[in-house]
Amino acid sequence: MTAETTDWHKLISLSNLKLAELLDEMLSSKKLIPLSQIATAERSDLEHFKFRDFHGFILKDAKRLQRKTDHWFLEKEKTDSIVIRHKKLIHTLEVPLNCLTRALRRFSYVNTIDVTDNSDYLIQNWFDKIPEMADTHCPQESLAP
Repeated sequence: MTAETTDWHKLISLSNLKLAELLDEMLSSKKLIPLSQIATAERSDLEHFKFRDFHGFILKDAKRLQRKTDHWFLEKEKTDSIVIRHKKLIHTLEVPLNCLTRALRRFSYVNTIDVTDNSDYLIQNWFDKIPEMADTHCPQESLAP
């Protein structure tokens, strides 16, 4: 193996140094080409509504409410909406599914690789209950779209 002093991480993180040699061999292959040569990049960030500590996530399971910014969790799924509950207030709201996308806020208490049925919800489109949801975080602020 050639002496390389710029990136020691690959040597520290491997249990078998032959893997580093294999990686170097693979990366120097003429068969590999940059992904940008075969595909066009598309925007894929999760833009969502966020107001101070209100982050727009609705957690699938109340057990996963761990941070001070985690307030809303799923209570009931309906055909075209979900009913959510506030963790401290005995308050529920209905959120239309067409304003949400599935996302995963954190991996805590998710013990499967397939998160299809475990993923949380992220608000991506404005609906009339957002001010009510965010009011516990930013009272007295204008939350119009």
